[in-house]
Amino acid sequence: MNDADLYATSSTLQQQFVNKVLRELWPALDWRCEQGTVLDVGCGAGDVTRNELLPRLPPGVSVLAVDISPAMVAKAADRFSGPRLRFRQLDIGTPRIEETDVWRLGPFPKVFSFFCLHWVQDQRVAIQNISKLLSPGGETVLIIVTGGPIYMMFETLAKSSRWSAYMTDYRQFEPPYLRTQNPKADLRKYLREAGLSVKTCCSEDVSYCSVDEQNVINTITAINPFVGRIPQKLREAFIQDCVAEAYSNGTIRADTLPGGTVYSFPYSVMFAHAAKA
Repeated sequence: MNDADLYATSSTLQQQFVNKVLRELWPALDWRCEQGTVLDVGCGAGDVTRNELLPRLPPGVSVLAVDISPAMVAKAADRFSGPRLRFRQLDIGTPRIEETDVWRLGPFPKVFSFFCLHWVQDQRVAIQNISKLLSPGGETVLIIVTGGPIYMMFETLAKSSRWSAYMTDYRQFEPPYLRTQNPKADLRKYLREAGLSVKTCCSEDVSYCSVDEQNVINTITAINPFVGRIPQKLREAFIQDCVAEAYSNGTIRADTLPGGTVYSFPYSVMFAHAAKA
């Protein structure tokens, strides 16, 4: 199973929280224009786009879903392409957004991004690009991971003699907000600098929970950016070390309840709704 295959079967964490945020924010979005195309940035294997975003849209509105990974785009297109859902490759962190195919297909009345922007170290450029892709009066809804024990897990493994050679740049995969004092204030600043009016900006500590231990392990493995770097013959050992460290530092928690054991994966996240003048 390749990374895109694993991600496609392990997106429950994202879907749970996206569903919650969209239920909360959807009434505040302006849908007076019920035709056109909205943009979904960081679609991965397409499950969240197809299952959470597309069904909420007015019937005349379609989705252009983009991701930095060609493998993810190919996987998503193979599974979900249709009259109202197309997929393209795009790096939202590019300093040359005006030179991309997606730019030529815009502007867009809505830009959504769920669990993507925390991979982009230069938040100012990414959010400016989102603003540039929005039409006047357009709106954006963002969900961004800000931290969690999983990043301590990465750091511990990156400092181990066995795996350090494969993880020298582990800091580049930390959320840009992980070591800041006030992530919400930083995000608000970036949104305002990009010409966007902030309607909502909230943060939460949440947990993805499942009675299936392997489901939680698969989810953590799917979002582990280092798995694909490990030689195939060592990959299972790396995953086992990740799981051991995950239990050790609280990335995975197991709670025994009357109905059985519940496994959880805690993380911190913020979400925002902003509009372009």
